[in-house]
Order: sequence, then structure tokens, then C-alpha cells
Amino acid sequence: MRRALSAVLLVLAACATAPDVRIQKEIQAEYDRLASASNRQDIDAVLSFRLPTFEAFGPQGQHNNAAEMAEYTRNWLLVQNKPPIDVKFTIQSVELRSEKEAAVKVLQRASRYQDREGKRVHVEHEVVQRETWVRTPQGWKLRMVDQIDMANRKRWVDGQLQTNP
Repeated sequence: MRRALSAVLLVLAACATAPDVRIQKEIQAEYDRLASASNRQDIDAVLSFRLPTFEAFGPQGQHNNAAEMAEYTRNWLLVQNKPPIDVKFTIQSVELRSEKEAAVKVLQRASRYQDREGKRVHVEHEVVQRETWVRTPQGWKLRMVDQIDMANRKRWVDGQLQTNP
């Protein structure tokens, strides 16, 4: 009897976490597609992951709407940075707010080249931020970015960690 009860509890525990695991896998798949689009510098594909109401809240309280963030992203992908661009996203945690909304703490890593003072340099960074994803009929879409952890962001230029990233 005790063994059967343990087995039932184990199955119930697995079922209770299954939606979180499933949703995390679905969102990680979106991050993988977003990284691929970023690496190809496909701005239209990158922007397609965002809702029309997308917004971002910076670490000093600044607020940017979807159009402002689209311009920022265009500049980052197509003007400031030179290929090869290598972006990766690693989910650190998921707070499931409902079956249709999840707040994701994600580690973003990016490697790219920039022209600085007449010299091409290799720039890498990593930063953790919270991103809110919403399930739509077209799949998971980004609604918001906030809690950007600039205090712990790291940046390297030509392999040298920058003390003031």
C-alpha cells in the first residue's frame, strides 16, 4: 500500500510540473528561432517575435514602445554590429502566470564585431533580464522586457573584460 501511494504521489508531482516544463520548452524553441534570426541579421524575423504592444523598461526606469524598440533593434543588428553575430538565450527560470503568459528570466549572450576608432574589434556581452511572453494564435510572442540586470552585465572587447561595461 505504501509503495502504491508513493508511486501515485510521484505521478501527481510529475503531472503538476509538466505544464511548466512544456511551456519552458516551447519558449526555449522560440528563443532558438529568435537567436537564428538575429544571427542572420533578419530584422523582419526578429521583430515578428514581438507583439504590436511590445514595450521595454530600462534599468533607470526609461520606457520604450514597440516602434522605439524596433528602431533600437534595427540599429543594433544592422548598423552598430558587424557579422558574424552570434546570439544565444538560456532560460534561467520561468514564472507561469497563466497558461497564456510566462515571465522568463533569460541570460542573453551575444558576440559580434564593431568598428571603433578605425579598428574592428570583437565585442561580447552577457546580461540577464526578464521577458514576458504571451501565447497567441500565432504562437508565443514577446510582450515586455524589464528587470535588465545592468549591475551584473559583463562585456568583453577583444577578450578583455571591461570594468565599465
